Amino acid sequence: MIDELDEKPIYLASEGHLPDCEQYSVCETCDCAEIKLKARIAELEAALTQNQWQPIETAPKDGTLIFVWYEHPVNKYAVFDIKIKLANWIIDLHEWQVADVGGNVPPILTHWMPLPHPPDMDKANE
Repeated sequence: MIDELDEKPIYLASEGHLPDCEQYSVCETCDCAEIKLKARIAELEAALTQNQWQPIETAPKDGTLIFVWYEHPVNKYAVFDIKIKLANWIIDLHEWQVADVGGNVPPILTHWMPLPHPPDMDKANE
């Protein structure tokens, strides 16, 4: 019996094992379905963590512009200061460059997050 799923047929074990099970969404006679499922779960988990705050130690140090969360080294409870800034790693200087942070004491970066993708202007204009 062959059914359609994700544009690929489902191959049932009752029909016997086919050597080229990659062409099927699910092959009940081997573990390819489990492998595909685990790969998809890992893909979704990676996408989920991309949109969450991550420890600054895991931030890219290739010059990529990112959001950073920081604590003020003198007054970490300062309410007048926005704690989210744009930053990027300066490769030649081996230090973070944080946008719009003044003062003599550099901020203490604690977390980072990638910038979101830009809006799809074609869809926005519809």
